[in-house]
Amino acid sequence: MPRGTTIRMDRLRLHCKPFFKPGTIKTVMAAKEITEYLHEDIRENMTRAWHLGRIKHFVLKLQRGEQVEPISIDDPCDFGAITGVPIILDGYHRYAAHIVAGQPTIRCTFGGLVATLRYLQGRRKKYPPDEG
Repeated sequence: MPRGTTIRMDRLRLHCKPFFKPGTIKTVMAAKEITEYLHEDIRENMTRAWHLGRIKHFVLKLQRGEQVEPISIDDPCDFGAITGVPIILDGYHRYAAHIVAGQPTIRCTFGGLVATLRYLQGRRKKYPPDEG
């Protein structure tokens, strides 16, 4: 499993909203656990119940103290300049599970401005795009 780097959830949540609102831990834990990832060719089968089940799978892993794969974060480019605004490329269910489970940190692989990474890690106070 790739190691990744640890970043703060409070800072990531300011800039990356979950694509899917799982609701409360009670809602997630009532779902049937889905351990298998669906490939693109059957994505039309991804219902709310399926998303909740995937999130539950990762919440259970976190509760057992198991590590999950790091999410992937990048900075998009705008007219050839890196924006410094983090976006999640992969790991939306893992991200939602960390939110639901109340985890203070999450592991990620990061491609983008070092200043943005340091901000997300808590090693820098100011958010790079706010520095003007």
